[in-house]
Amino acid sequence: MMRRFTHFMCVCMVWCSLAGCEDEEVATPAKPTLQANVTSAQVGDEITFTVNEVNADAISLSPYGLPGGDAGILVKDFAGGVATVTFSYARPGTFQAVAVANNHSKDGGSVKNVQSDPVTITITSTNKSLSDFAFADISSETTLDEDAKTIAVTVPYGTDVTNLKATFTASAFSTVTVGGVEQVSGTTENNFSTPQVYKVTADDGTSSDYTVTVTVAPVETTNTIASITATAVSATAEEKALGVW
Repeated sequence: MMRRFTHFMCVCMVWCSLAGCEDEEVATPAKPTLQANVTSAQVGDEITFTVNEVNADAISLSPYGLPGGDAGILVKDFAGGVATVTFSYARPGTFQAVAVANNHSKDGGSVKNVQSDPVTITITSTNKSLSDFAFADISSETTLDEDAKTIAVTVPYGTDVTNLKATFTASAFSTVTVGGVEQVSGTTENNFSTPQVYKVTADDGTSSDYTVTVTVAPVETTNTIASITATAVSATAEEKALGVW
């Protein structure tokens, strides 16, 4: 009798377990669709994505694509079966944007995801400027004319200008070269005995040329003494005139 009861309890536990799993199983949501008002833009430009509403627990937009480390954007406020999301890309590149619909069980043990067909988004950057130009470990004066794309630097008298390391700030996502050699701020040496051209190339391939001219300050030639003050340091000299030559 005891063996029959034990067998009955085991069967009941298995049945309950299976029933519980069945209760937690979730349905696969319908496939969402995704559209973008433009498929190419610059860094920082706004792009409007349109997502259709499907029967799902949640719908999110992944503008950088999947898989990826960028968090998705929860899509809400559907009206007439669609919702829009405005997004600005922070870096250049080609991305496969997707909308993802998911259903999940109450305990989170079962999740079903469906993603839309991807929309290819191409982001570029036209930024190609140079600023904060100076030389490492040298006191200098810099004049930068952005319109003329010229940089004039004055360094102290006696400075050896044949192997100076320039420090500078370039636009994000750009590269800087001199004579085809890539420049690293504060590291790359150049000979500034003649003007050097710094080419700043943007992510989209366009570029700007900055001509850098270095002038060594002349030696100080003014040696006229404008005034002098003397103080007697000996008691015996208090009443005597102090001559100045």
